Amino acid sequence: MSGPIVRTGATPEFWNNWDRIFGDGPSGTTKTKKKAGKKKAAKKAAAKKKAATKKKTAASATKAATKTAKKKKAAKKKKK
Repeated sequence: MSGPIVRTGATPEFWNNWDRIFGDGPSGTTKTKKKAGKKKAAKKAAAKKKAATKKKTAASATKAATKTAKKKKAAKKKKK
């Protein structure tokens, strides 16, 4: 076992992978942030659609309830 021990350190491939995984480099993090941003935006849009549908159904339910109440009052007046 003769000869010098040469330590070259990590290779550029290793650095790129490290940056991609742990987010120290600009190359890999922007892609994941963009994807995450798109997913969040999609979730928000879906939530807004759900909320709008719930409001519409609640509004239509109250309209239907007021119509039936009016019909009942009219029916009672006719009977008297």
